[in-house]
Amino acid sequence: TVAGCGQAAPTAVPTEQPSEPVVPMAISEVSFLADDGLAVNGRYYKAEQPKAIILLFHQADSSLAEYATIAPKLVAQGYSVLAIDQRSGGSMFGPNQTASRYGKNATFNGALHDLEAALIWSRSAHLPVIVWGSSYSGALVFKLAERHSTEIIALLAFSPGEYLGAGRPVAAAAAELTIPVYISVGSN
Repeated sequence: TVAGCGQAAPTAVPTEQPSEPVVPMAISEVSFLADDGLAVNGRYYKAEQPKAIILLFHQADSSLAEYATIAPKLVAQGYSVLAIDQRSGGSMFGPNQTASRYGKNATFNGALHDLEAALIWSRSAHLPVIVWGSSYSGALVFKLAERHSTEIIALLAFSPGEYLGAGRPVAAAAAELTIPVYISVGSN
């Protein structure tokens, strides 16, 4: 033991993490039809006094469960949230009811029907709409926002790419937008 080195005695480090505050919200399972007749499943997190609704769209091979930890945090910030299972998905974070009904032939572009259906469903909330996409759905939200420029007030895209065909359709849609856009991409 070395004495007098000037180091303070070690302090105890708490072993329990502080719990996050419980935010009142209603969570409900929803289902609605896309324009081609496919039933789309979703989970709606309703804030007490929402300032907007955020539509959450998952990445390839995933499901609405991708947002199970994020949605309550968005509700805590004052947003209602709708996360959906898209036809082009899988079970990365949990089962995808929509994809399991659709089968293996889903395309990324085909999932735009599901995003459109979620937007239509959200109209009943009578709130401003923000769209949030991850990977291929991060690309699709640009097309959705371009088509519905008067309804969507902001867009968040995480790792979007030109996944939707030749001719750079994502860049073309993005060039038409006048709403706030947030894009995040990781480095390789």
